[in-house]
Amino acid sequence: MSDFSPKECRARVADLSPQLRETLRLMASGLCPKEIAGALNITPSTAYIYRERVYSRIGVNNLALATRVAVGANLV
Repeated sequence: MSDFSPKECRARVADLSPQLRETLRLMASGLCPKEIAGALNITPSTAYIYRERVYSRIGVNNLALATRVAVGANLV
């Protein structure tokens, strides 16, 4: 992903479900999957699955890029 303009970032998160959008917000806020699980009342393994789904759906492969997208989309 080379374009991190606010418009592109909003487009990338637009199709995320509310649960995945919240997962992205929490990830970008610095929470680890175990902490995300506690915040969303899900199991840690589900939090890891959600993290991978977020990466796939927004077209990134690591937390740094996911955070750039979340910031660009004003999630954090």
